[in-house]
Amino acid sequence: MTPTAAEGDAARTLSVGIVVFRPDLALLRRVLDRLAAATRAAAPLAVTVDVVDNGPPGDEGALDALLEAVRASRPPFPIEVIRGQGNVGYGRASNLSIARSAARFHLVLNPDAELEPDALARGLARLEADPSIGMLAAWTVGADGVPQRLCKQYPSVLVLAMRALGLPFFRARVAAYDVQPGPGELTDVTGRMVSGSFMLCRTATLKAIGGFDPAYFLYFEDFDLSLRMARVARLVWARDVRIAHHGGAASRKGWLHRRLFARSALRFFSTHGWRLW
Repeated sequence: MTPTAAEGDAARTLSVGIVVFRPDLALLRRVLDRLAAATRAAAPLAVTVDVVDNGPPGDEGALDALLEAVRASRPPFPIEVIRGQGNVGYGRASNLSIARSAARFHLVLNPDAELEPDALARGLARLEADPSIGMLAAWTVGADGVPQRLCKQYPSVLVLAMRALGLPFFRARVAAYDVQPGPGELTDVTGRMVSGSFMLCRTATLKAIGGFDPAYFLYFEDFDLSLRMARVARLVWARDVRIAHHGGAASRKGWLHRRLFARSALRFFSTHGWRLW
């Protein structure tokens, strides 16, 4: 797949927003190095990278030292740091990068998501070839190489409770929450939920729907964005756009994360409709 003649090489611009809060620095270095390799493989492509630091004041030194080391390796993009906003949550922080983007495409990328070398080339080719696509999700594996089904069906309270609490009940219903890929390279997931670990979007469409809802501090901001994006554009899951994701579920992160998960779930269902079973 190649860009259309109307778009051309001049339109091949990408901004990347990576929100961090006291990140694993070794992993973040790998993420940036893999992003650099994917950028080179997608040439010609002009990329800018924003690292949005939600960490507390006085905690900047290690992150700044890492980013200076990355810059010294001469990646094919500038890296800008956005900070001073405090810990405003994932969605609001992501919006700081989205708002300043002048690129044709924008990638929301987690600091624990490593791109395969051809991920950007393949993902951007999909968007360039089909203007109806507003957001593209990646085929994701964990650190162990096992596929992670991060595209989800519309959730129910029962399924979320079983998953968030790690309870071994209603296994068939919980398993059905994961979207299964179709037989081809692309699975249409319009009206379903895409993980915020990798959201490759048309910037104009992302801005038109207002970016992320800042009322979500953590969790469900990606689900909410997916449903609002689906009102104006298609969402697809691409088997040939691959990343490795090192993140974990809320059930493995302690009670603070479970409380944040529950609060965001309440807002999500109150906004989009309740499904109990």
